[in-house]
Amino acid sequence: MSSECAGAPEERPALASLHEVIEDERARLAQAEAVIECLRLALISVQEGHEVSRKRRVDFAEVAELAESLVRESINRLDSLYVGPLFERIAAGEPHIAQE
Repeated sequence: MSSECAGAPEERPALASLHEVIEDERARLAQAEAVIECLRLALISVQEGHEVSRKRRVDFAEVAELAESLVRESINRLDSLYVGPLFERIAAGEPHIAQE
């Protein structure tokens, strides 16, 4: 049966799939890094006595929680249970894997 049939999983090279997972997580970690840097600068500003804008009060705990969530999601997606099968198929010489 052709992979072009409706409902059939798309086949992609295993290395490309692994590369995609890694690049997605690098992007997510870059977002977390940016959030953490903004939080760091805001905390330094407050520590130096600068006032936070009265228009929009910043909840530093909420910002830290967002960064934590981004990092946690990357950790989970890079877990060996998630990417392990990709590595195993590449090591076994399988050129393609089914993606749901």
